[in-house]
Amino acid sequence: MGQPKNRRSAPAPALALALAAVAVFCGALAVGIAVWLQRAGDVVPDDSRLSAPQLTAWIAEWQWEEGLADFREAASRLDRVQLFGVYFDDNDRLHVTERLHEMAAAVREAAGRGSSGRDASGRDASGWDVSGRDASGWDVSGRDASGWDASGWDVSGREASGREASGWEASEREASGRDASGWDASGREASGRDASGWDASGWEAGEREAAWRDGGVRVDLTIVNDVVRADGTSTQKDPALLSRRMASAERRGALIDRIAALAEAYRADGVEIDFERVRDEDWEAVIRFYGELHRRLAASNRHLRVVLEPRAPIEKYAWPEGPEYVMMAYNLHGPHSGPGPKADEALIRKLAGRLKRLPGSGTLALAAGGFDWSEAGGAAGVTEREALDLARRSGAGHAAAGESGAEAGSRIVRDDASGSVHFDYVDDNGLRHTVWYADRITLERWIKAAQDAGIDRIALWKLGGFAQATLDGLRGGTVRPERE
Repeated sequence: MGQPKNRRSAPAPALALALAAVAVFCGALAVGIAVWLQRAGDVVPDDSRLSAPQLTAWIAEWQWEEGLADFREAASRLDRVQLFGVYFDDNDRLHVTERLHEMAAAVREAAGRGSSGRDASGRDASGWDVSGRDASGWDVSGRDASGWDASGWDVSGREASGREASGWEASEREASGRDASGWDASGREASGRDASGWDASGWEAGEREAAWRDGGVRVDLTIVNDVVRADGTSTQKDPALLSRRMASAERRGALIDRIAALAEAYRADGVEIDFERVRDEDWEAVIRFYGELHRRLAASNRHLRVVLEPRAPIEKYAWPEGPEYVMMAYNLHGPHSGPGPKADEALIRKLAGRLKRLPGSGTLALAAGGFDWSEAGGAAGVTEREALDLARRSGAGHAAAGESGAEAGSRIVRDDASGSVHFDYVDDNGLRHTVWYADRITLERWIKAAQDAGIDRIALWKLGGFAQATLDGLRGGTVRPERE
């Protein structure tokens, strides 16, 4: 005889039908909710949303008022902001402009890093007093009363007074009158803080460190190897300047002294070094300089960022621990090439991989805006707002989905490979132009590509000229696609 069947081995037909009906109902309900949400708020499904990356951004001194306007919109999402505007003069000395002074005061105020009022020393939040001299005694022209400029050093590493880079005379007494113990006759410590706990800037002992730990966007100074000459001409990214300044420990030390003094004068939370077009034979000295500067700044609780071009020899040298390294993930197309996007996802993935070879948690720099190429030759930089204005005035509109550039004519077309948008127009002289630029959807794709490659720290070059939709997306922590 066979074994009796287990009646519980299969559900009754009625129960099976009931369960199927419930499943169908739940599926239909989920679809209905998703459709309602998208119609109500154009919401991106959860699996396509980006986690919020750590964001920093630059403000350039030549466009600082426009950059400040964007900063006020996006500040709640920024961890740090870099003030781009410290150069060198034709004597290889640090050079600051009056615009940098104005920008620093306004940005610190907007960043919540200090009021516009004056502190106990009489200096305002930027570190400048009513005479126009900064905390180190240098005026906005970069020269003090003796005629020496802001570095205070000649190329031999000797100060105007004849002191060597250490700042000490043979008698072991510093120029200020302090002896080797670090105390002068007034009872003021070498750090500038007297026995009452107040330092020369009017900050009480520990108050500066507490301010850095409190809220507000951190503000850094960016120093770049551009040369600005007295006659108004300039050279961008001068490699010969770096060869001279990195040539010896004394010259590097002299530059580090002035950078530290400038950071103190502007009450900067950190310093960023953007040395580009470094000669192959200078890399070893430049990398040594990064380590030396990091140790000097760390002693005053200041942060060091180092900006690197994609060509930097990351694999060839041992790079110092401590600095935050920033890899430039742009310039795929520009004035050096024909029309095209500043970056694409392939470039971002490649450079993210190289960045991860460096110590610490690296930052990938992405560039907003774009370029306008003329058939007459050359390419001019444009912000997102300028590109949109050109498109509007030329009558360009969005292309239909799947329409190629040739089919679209003068309409705005999104490039599949990069996420960038481009259009053509004809100017008043009959010359044809091609414009490529990044909008908020472009930036979303680039940020997601970086995050997919393991990089969660993003720097944006640069604030000033973002469209409102992009600012809204950045402020919200993700960039939401817009129907085209």
